[in-house]
Amino acid sequence: MANSDITTGLTFKKTFTAKKEWAADAMGSGGVPVLGTPALILAIENLAFKSVNNLVDKGFTTVGTKMDVTHLYPTAVGDEFCVELLISKCDGARLEFAITSTSGGRVIASGFHRRNIVDADKFMERLKV
Repeated sequence: MANSDITTGLTFKKTFTAKKEWAADAMGSGGVPVLGTPALILAIENLAFKSVNNLVDKGFTTVGTKMDVTHLYPTAVGDEFCVELLISKCDGARLEFAITSTSGGRVIASGFHRRNIVDADKFMERLKV
């Protein structure tokens, strides 16, 4: 399931650029041309998934199960923003990440994200009726 390399205290960081198609007005989540909250959440989940995906055993993956983000400050289209994640809890198959996102020297978002480590085949079997 989880590789012993997944431990509390691990940090992951990635810089993104706020693309035009990620703007709130383009995504339909708001009426202004700034980084939309759905795009910010996608960046957070993408970083969390990619950061631990190679640390789980073969045949396993992680799925997002909870997201609690406060989007505090706008980011202009074309500006860079950084997402930093810290594994704050590693309890068996449950991973929790503390989130901080910054842009232009300001904290633009904070919160936490939970992912569960699952057997990919067994997870997909749940869709069968």
